[in-house]
Amino acid sequence: MNSSEISFAVELRAQTADDAAFVDGLVRGHLLEALAGAPGLDPGPLLEMQARSREMMLVQRFPDLQRRVGRIGGAPVASLLTGSLDGALHVAEIITAPDARRRGVGAAILRQVIAEAETAGKNATAFIFASNGPSLALFASVGFTVDLPPGAAQATATLRTNIIATRDMAV
Repeated sequence: MNSSEISFAVELRAQTADDAAFVDGLVRGHLLEALAGAPGLDPGPLLEMQARSREMMLVQRFPDLQRRVGRIGGAPVASLLTGSLDGALHVAEIITAPDARRRGVGAAILRQVIAEAETAGKNATAFIFASNGPSLALFASVGFTVDLPPGAAQATATLRTNIIATRDMAV
């Protein structure tokens, strides 16, 4: 990917066994970036513990967790985890491969999440660490309202849809 903005369609599909190494690499790389702020810390054992506890927490919190991989031209470029939370479609995690960042991949994936929420008649939500400026900007750029109270460690991003789910209704 050589251009700074890509013109593409991102295909989102369920994670398969073939995607496991790619997704594991993204998650561990993301965790390593977060641990990099602690000078002198050996992330080896801590990284493994973080990866396992993160996985258990996600499965427990989101029984309907959907793991999807974003692909461009067949190549994996991102990972997306969504689940239901308080009646909303919740983005539990979105990670873009380092060489695909800041090129519109995350925005393209979030637009698909928004369309999915609208179709289901749900709002879309996410929790974002206050220190994650790029993610805060990404969610805001596609229409989420980002609420970051002063001194909070985490922001809440919410996109309220105007779609009312229609169901078979007897007249």
